Amino acid sequence: MQLSKKLSADLQKQLICCLLVLVGCQTENPNSKAISSQSTPEKTLEQYIQYIQAGNLPGVKSLLCPPDTDFFLDAPVPVKKFEIIKKHILTVDEVKGQQFVPPPQVGDVKLDVMEYFEGDSAMFYYWFRKVDKDWKLFTLAGPHDC
Repeated sequence: MQLSKKLSADLQKQLICCLLVLVGCQTENPNSKAISSQSTPEKTLEQYIQYIQAGNLPGVKSLLCPPDTDFFLDAPVPVKKFEIIKKHILTVDEVKGQQFVPPPQVGDVKLDVMEYFEGDSAMFYYWFRKVDKDWKLFTLAGPHDC
């Protein structure tokens, strides 16, 4: 039996958040003098994966924009590993064509990520935005959202 069928109920329930639409996300504060060289979309994704593997909801919410969203995580998500397939920084023309909320902004980063589960894999799409000095996750989509 494929993992997608074996885990489909649990995984779908845990990944209902895969079409995560977060509102109220603020962009980088132009008055902020401190710029963190530690925060990148890739590091935020790595931390997010670690938190969902551990079932750490407060940790996940600390990476979201805004953090008080209704994010569903009632158990650890069995991600064995992940691979960033593509990184893309949104341009003016691409921002005009997007239809989700919150609307993307120029400079937002989209990561196409293959996540591997035992015996299976799935593509996920993550959108990040720089908020003050940190990169935050503001929207994500998984295989059941397409």
